[in-house]
Amino acid sequence: MLGIVDGLEAKDLRRPVLPSRWHCPGLVQHLTLDVQRFWFRAVVALAWWPHDLFGDPHLHTPRDVLLHVITETACHAGHLDAARELIDGRRWLVLT
Repeated sequence: MLGIVDGLEAKDLRRPVLPSRWHCPGLVQHLTLDVQRFWFRAVVALAWWPHDLFGDPHLHTPRDVLLHVITETACHAGHLDAARELIDGRRWLVLT
């Protein structure tokens, strides 16, 4: 994720270019802080699930949570890659 934003100027880092209005540092922070804190510290370490907020859990095992986090990371990495391409044309995740 950090490689995707490497070399961007400060003004471009904070410029939201996606319809969701996310900017690059916001996406990186979401994954590094929010995802790590919620999924690994709260859900996996404490075996806690906020039923009032999310209803019945669809993630029943640590494996389920890990796969969910990997999927979320890949999804947000794609969003970040799209944002970078819209900012200066550089692509990080190129499939040929």
